[in-house]
Parts: sequence; structure tokens; C-alpha cells
Amino acid sequence: MTTPTIRTRVGLTVVTAVIVGGLLNPVGFTAADAAGSTSSTSSKPTLVNGEFDNGTQGWQTNRKRQVFTTVRQGADGHSGRLSMAKPGRMLLKTTTPAVAAASTAATYVVTARVRATSSPVSGHLRVRELADGSWSKQHAIAFRATRRWKVVRLAVDPTSAAPLQVAVVGLDMRPGGTALLIDRVRMTTTDADLDTPPTPTGCVESPMGIPPTGQTYLGGAVNGTSDLTTREKQLGQRLALHRTYFKNYAFDKAVKQAKADLAADRLPWISFKAPLSWEQMAAGDGDAWITQLSDALATVPGPVWLAVHHEPEGDGDMAEWTAMQRRIAPIVHARTDNVAYSVIYSGWNTYGGGKDTVASKWPGDANVDILAIDAYNDYGVKRGGHVGTTTLDLSTYFTKMSAWAKAHNTAWALGETGQSSAASAVDPDWIARSYQSMVELGGAGFSYYDSSANSAADWTLDDSAKFASFHSQLPASARLC
Repeated sequence: MTTPTIRTRVGLTVVTAVIVGGLLNPVGFTAADAAGSTSSTSSKPTLVNGEFDNGTQGWQTNRKRQVFTTVRQGADGHSGRLSMAKPGRMLLKTTTPAVAAASTAATYVVTARVRATSSPVSGHLRVRELADGSWSKQHAIAFRATRRWKVVRLAVDPTSAAPLQVAVVGLDMRPGGTALLIDRVRMTTTDADLDTPPTPTGCVESPMGIPPTGQTYLGGAVNGTSDLTTREKQLGQRLALHRTYFKNYAFDKAVKQAKADLAADRLPWISFKAPLSWEQMAAGDGDAWITQLSDALATVPGPVWLAVHHEPEGDGDMAEWTAMQRRIAPIVHARTDNVAYSVIYSGWNTYGGGKDTVASKWPGDANVDILAIDAYNDYGVKRGGHVGTTTLDLSTYFTKMSAWAKAHNTAWALGETGQSSAASAVDPDWIARSYQSMVELGGAGFSYYDSSANSAADWTLDDSAKFASFHSQLPASARLC
């Protein structure tokens, strides 16, 4: 990752980057207003209507030639829309400060999502420390908004107990030209005394949601006797990744779920089964289907991971499955820029018992964004008349996956895993240890199968030891910005 260039002048810090945020400009607030107001309450961020679901409430422009409305084109609903009646710079600011009196012991983090409706828009996200009707210090990060939603993040270390104002600025705008859309303007603080959570360390801004090495999503599939809402309440936080499964023409349901996941800051990872045989798909008979699916997923305002027919081993001729992947993956890539294409193999068939068979069923480096497997800890589970007597060491699989991924310039992840209750009784730290191994080896995502559906054992996190092991790692998970 390229280190941002930092340029400074008196009273101004600008960090050059490629993404944007939002800004607050309180009217009539001075340092005197903040005097004596350094309590934790006044120092808490209180940014109003950053999702723009309440119209223009809490926001304003500073010139009549700027046109500010809200539209249903948000990252998860509405967004603010800025355009110009005359050429020039445009600015959107809040009508009151985001922080009444900053704490100099805290770091405040502002994030915002931005995109241009047509040609790119340059601008910056800024925060000002107010003083005597003006400002004493400005913090800003530059961005270049394009037709895809981007996340901008600005960290601010206040130099005084002044009010903080936030604003989004667009530069060199033209009437009748592109508009700037703004959504999810949020401010948090790293000061635990202020009761607001910090932005996660592993904040991922990749258009396809693929994190840099060393940052790993933790999440899962939650269905059957498990319920996502209930489980997240028990965990006290959202999953970072959500695995879901759809019938071959359930495009609308998949898009709806993906949007809901992104709105909750979860990365959606979805699986479909093809509507035709692998041979027919490879011959092009399914091109219309994959085109429809791709076009549907392209409307999702954020990253989606996609697999078509996961765990194929034993379902047919693997050569035909591989040929199908070679046929459909380029269509997905040509019609989307937010979808990461994954292939998900059976872990045992690919790496178990000392095997390493991925080369024989690899669709090609250009076609695969994420190499993944499904692998379960079957200790104590009866399969095929035999009861598992060993605990699975996922690190042996991960080591092989990591080496392949480095050699073939792809990410790698775990599409499903589960631990039996019998395994948990003898190895209660297995989930945490396996996740940590993935982080150390550079994996992108770890999805736990918290479900009783289609199951040979009780994989759910209802088991207290499994729950505790999973829960202990969730705060360290990478997360979407």
C-alpha cells in the first residue's frame, strides 16, 4: 500500500489520497463557546443525519449557486447530492458542530462514502477546529470520486478544546455536469471514556473487499436453528463477513441480502448453483444466466464475493466444472467492478491426507480472485460408517493455500468450517487458534458454519466453548470501511 504524501502549511494539514469524506461547519461557534466544556458529554461526536435518510436535515451549503438535495442513490438508501448552478467549488457542511468541545486526549475519525454521477470529481474531506468566529486548525484528506462508491477516512488529533466542524468539498464543478453523491458520514473517537467505538484497525477500502495481507475477516453462515440477529446480539457486535446461499434464479433475494449486509457493515459472500449442467455452462448455454446475475450484483453499492457451485468434488466431472469456471468468470469480471470471483473446493479432497490437487482444477489466474475451501473438524463425527478420531489442523491446509495464492497472485479464504461439540470438548481454543493461523499466513476471510442445516453434526456456536473461542477473535477482525 502506498504511503500518503503529507503536505503542510501554517494551520493546515492535508493528506493526499484517492478517497473522500464529509465536513461540518457550525455557524457562530467560537473557542469561547467551548471554554469549560471539556466533559466527556460535550466531547462526544454527535454528527446528525450522516445517512441522509432524513432529507437535508442537519446539513447546508454556503452559496446559493450550490444545489443540495437527497436522492435514493445511497450506499444503503438515500444520499446527499451536490451539484452547481454556476462553475466553482461546492461545499456541504453540517449546521452544528460534530463535537461541541474536542478532547485533546482523543483521536476523532471521520469516514464518508462518495461517488460521482458521471465524470470524476476531486475534492477533500475536512475537519476544522473553530476559534473566535473563524478557525485555528484544519485537517483534510484529498479524494477523487468516480462512479463507484469509495470510502474516505480522516483521523484528527485536536490541538485544542475547540468545537469541530466537518465538511465535504468538491472542486472545479460545472453546471449540468457531474454531481457528487455523499453518504454514511460518520465520526467516532478512540477515547474509551467517550463511549463510541473506534474505526476498526483493519478498515478495508478495496472495491472488491479484498483486504491487504495481515487483515482477515471473521464471520460465518448463520441459519437453520441459528438466527443472525440473535447471534449478533449475543456477540455484542456484527459479523464482519456473512455467507449466504441462493437458488439459481434468486437474483433479487441475493441483491437484497447483499445490500442489507453492506448496510450493517458486513461483507456479503454468496453462493449460487448453475441452472444447467457444467458441460452446458462451459459451452456457453448459461451465458445469459451469468450475465443476468452479474448485472444484478453490479447494482449492489459495495463489494460482493461470489461463488458458483462450491464444493464440486463428487458432483460430476471436475474437468467440466473447471471449464465452466473459465467460461463464466470473465463475464462476471467484464460486467462488474465490485464482485470478487471465488472458487470454493472441498478442503479434504484438495489438501487432506497430504494431498495438494488444486493445480488440476484451477480455472486460471486471471479468472479467480479468491481461492477458498470448505473444511470441517470432524472429531467424534460419524461419516461413512467411521467416527473421526483426529482433530483437524487447518494450518496445514492454510500453508498450502498461502503458497499457491502468492505464486498465482490471488487472495485465499475459508468458505465454511465447523467444529463438532466433541472436538470442542477436547480442544476449546480450536476456532481462535485456526483464525489466528489464517491471519499469520495472510488469509482474507474465515467463515464459520454456525448452522444446523445440511449438517452431519452440531456445528453451531450454541456450544459455550465454541462461542467463547469465536467471540474472542471478532474484535480483531478486518472490516469494511
